[in-house]
Amino acid sequence: AWDVLSVPPPVASGTSLKLDGQPGSYVAVNNDPSLQLNSGTVSAWIKTSGAGSGFRGIVVKQLAYGLALQDDVLAIYDWGDQGLLSTGENLADGQFHHVAMTFNSGVDNGLVIYIDGVARLTNKLTVLRQDNQLTIGTAYANGAGQNFAGSIDEAKVFNQVLTAAEILDEYETGNSGEAASL
Repeated sequence: AWDVLSVPPPVASGTSLKLDGQPGSYVAVNNDPSLQLNSGTVSAWIKTSGAGSGFRGIVVKQLAYGLALQDDVLAIYDWGDQGLLSTGENLADGQFHHVAMTFNSGVDNGLVIYIDGVARLTNKLTVLRQDNQLTIGTAYANGAGQNFAGSIDEAKVFNQVLTAAEILDEYETGNSGEAASL
């Protein structure tokens, strides 16, 4: 069994976090030891018609791990080794998408990024440092930039690498009715 380290936005059940892309428009989660992971899974539902130009954080622990959009294309930034790693998939279509990443720091092919339950990129991610808080809706630990414009829902951090089948189940469960309230 795995533990879900949920990162709930401070909004009512059945609604998503709606962000305007401006500095200060984000949720911060303290740097709890349970979030200081070298392997695990990050997932969320996102919706945007244009998150903003450049890098825009979805769920990010700066200098460690996280999901973001780079010019509306799902990507991650590997602070420890390779820099920007892009899926090439533009998600600015005004529809909800389930995005997820699994990672084992420093392991070749230990990073897999998923869109709507399907693996879209496999590569390597190296966690550099663990001294920043986790954020939802920005890529900066202090929320001062790279803020996401759109909706984020069901942001989750797992302290285990989920299998492809478990990622698909997360997508199908959310897409089969629970996500209808998004």
